[in-house]
Amino acid sequence: MPSMISSTGSSVGLSPAPSTIGSSQALSSNVAPEEVQVITFAIAGYQLAVPMNVVVKVVNCPAAIQNSPNRFDLLHLGQHSITVVNLHHHFAAYQAIGTPQAGAFLVVTQLAQGQFYAIAVDTPPDLMDLPVSTLRKLPDSYRQGHPLSIASYVAVLPLLPQGEETLSLFIMNLEQVIRILGIG
Repeated sequence: MPSMISSTGSSVGLSPAPSTIGSSQALSSNVAPEEVQVITFAIAGYQLAVPMNVVVKVVNCPAAIQNSPNRFDLLHLGQHSITVVNLHHHFAAYQAIGTPQAGAFLVVTQLAQGQFYAIAVDTPPDLMDLPVSTLRKLPDSYRQGHPLSIASYVAVLPLLPQGEETLSLFIMNLEQVIRILGIG
């Protein structure tokens, strides 16, 4: 995935994402693919992902945003001004952690309405093909008042070949993130 990461100092253009944008569309399309392509990353210790069809690019997070105490910041990328969402603040409301800081990378996304958002993430994102058989819809009751209320699905992935231990990878619904944080 190195080709997706670029410096925020360079002149970059953002091309519109495909017309099938939207995390809710990505996981509930009429065509039943065998795999769903996602970008995975960590934020505040949670393993999260977004569908690849909403990702425009990944850039290094500017130091001013990394050290910002704000829940939202503004990033100028090419000819675009993009809202940066620091989900560390969202998770800090549920955890006993110090002052939340933004991550080292920004995953720039575009929603179906055309609006750009960047998500500050802690780790370099990875591209992953998730078998549809690993996806589970999160129950509405689980998402009520939980830090992972920003996710709609979870992928349950075996860590060992025997499958004794699993990793839960929460698939974020970006429309839901925007609604919960009150920025859309």
